[in-house]
Amino acid sequence: MLGFIKKIILTKKQNLISRRFPNVNIVLHPDLSSPSIDKMVKMAKIVNTVNSLEPKISSLSDTELKQKTQELKEHISNKSKVYDLWLSPRRKRK
Repeated sequence: MLGFIKKIILTKKQNLISRRFPNVNIVLHPDLSSPSIDKMVKMAKIVNTVNSLEPKISSLSDTELKQKTQELKEHISNKSKVYDLWLSPRRKRK
């Protein structure tokens, strides 16, 4: 009986990920615990955000990529959130 219920929950969560994030390919394993399944659903949002940045990063030249790497290191050293660097509007430099 519990196996049947777990299978239903697993299927619903897998469908949720597929609907919300069609570009994210996450397959939930039947042996995952319920808290782990919930965590994977939350992680799918992060994976989707990271995947959405790929075209932006791919289009950077070597010089721009080095510059962006330096900005990332500065953000990490200042303990700010890494995704703020990529998702916030580009700051004007003096």
